[in-house]
Amino acid sequence: MKKTNVILLSIDSLRADHLSCYGYHRKTDEALLSFMNQITVFKNAYTYSYPTMRAFPPIISSLPPEFCTTKFPWQIYKKMSLPRNALTIADVLKHSGYYCIAHTGLCNFLTSPQGYSRGFDQFVGMLRQDGIKEKKLTNSFFSFISRQLIYNLRYVPPVRLVSKIERSFHWLRESLNALTGSNIQEPFGIGNRSVNEVTDYVLSCITNHKNNSFFIWAHYLDTHTPLSPPHEYAYNPNISATTKRKIMSAIFKQRPISPPLLQNLIDLYDGAIRSVFYQIRRIFDHLKNIGLLDHTCIIITGDHGFGLWEHGYWEYPDEHFYNESTRVPLLIYHPKLIYKKEMIRTPVSLIDLAPTIIDICEQPPEPLFFGKSFATLLYKDHIFPSGNTWIETLGPPHRFCLIKGNQKIIYNKDSKQFLQCLDINDNIKKLRPEDKEIFLKDLTSYENKKATFPL
Repeated sequence: MKKTNVILLSIDSLRADHLSCYGYHRKTDEALLSFMNQITVFKNAYTYSYPTMRAFPPIISSLPPEFCTTKFPWQIYKKMSLPRNALTIADVLKHSGYYCIAHTGLCNFLTSPQGYSRGFDQFVGMLRQDGIKEKKLTNSFFSFISRQLIYNLRYVPPVRLVSKIERSFHWLRESLNALTGSNIQEPFGIGNRSVNEVTDYVLSCITNHKNNSFFIWAHYLDTHTPLSPPHEYAYNPNISATTKRKIMSAIFKQRPISPPLLQNLIDLYDGAIRSVFYQIRRIFDHLKNIGLLDHTCIIITGDHGFGLWEHGYWEYPDEHFYNESTRVPLLIYHPKLIYKKEMIRTPVSLIDLAPTIIDICEQPPEPLFFGKSFATLLYKDHIFPSGNTWIETLGPPHRFCLIKGNQKIIYNKDSKQFLQCLDINDNIKKLRPEDKEIFLKDLTSYENKKATFPL
């Protein structure tokens, strides 16, 4: 019998509170409104760590990021790699007969050398392309350097400069091909990282493997800076290039931003979210048209949040665990398995997502997954014990946030200091002595679990 298909859609820097299903005033997720009565919404889902390089080992391999190593020391941004004996979701499902496909959106932190291609029959990443014959990349030094340079320039505000560099590489490639008779292929540039490219690839894979059981993971980068939503989805299509450069300058320098500029940034961010959700709607519609929607579980989540100067910062500083950085949307669609509830309020962690996925696929628990499945929350009359939800940043210093009940306790492991106590809505609370005692016991137990984990 054909197994349940699974599609995991991860959206970079996606805040839960910027979706209307979480109460946002703009209908950024309006594209999925017709499916919302079959989608379970998790109100309190949290990333295990941030930024992206620390957020994805828990998502894909259910491992704390401290289990991972850092390679590529010559790079500006350190890249965490999965341990050699770690398993990905694809490893587990492929062993059970699934055809596994991934498109990372060409994210620089989700590459094959870091272990993210393990178990995938087709993998589209920054340094590796499978199954894209018409745009196949060579492994030549030329293509490698051009892709790296073009990618790292994505943060440069003057897009005109990036365009000139891309054209220069195009001219050089054509010249080398003409002079040497070689066939150096066009490297993926900024245009190939768009939401349309990712979705088109997903749709083609669904069509090609509709008779197989498949697992597809696709990552969308469009909600990460620099933000440039398509005109038809923009909330303010008249934002000038000069204004965008001012926004990027404020972001880089982490300096205060004026209210008009901040509103422009929010308009760009919300427009990018809206654009991504219309692409996700294409996936829903395609599955419905070919008769697979009733046999497919679709999971939509973010890897981490995105600060918009609510607490004086942009993005996600290590010293804070506010909801705008740590709380992510988690939407799960499955018409046969899901028992519709208004909203699941039990806190869950993305380190538990991989065990949940293989549980939904009726596979036995994987001992090399650190997290535990919360799939019982998707079934009628089942409950998931509300235990401890941990978030940590490796620093230095190494900080922990424990979400337990209605409070968040933040602790500096290196200095052994309690930093803050918040409620679930980030209001400051008084930390009682008994709370500290319970926290330290929980932390000791949690650290012991990591120390004895069989990896």
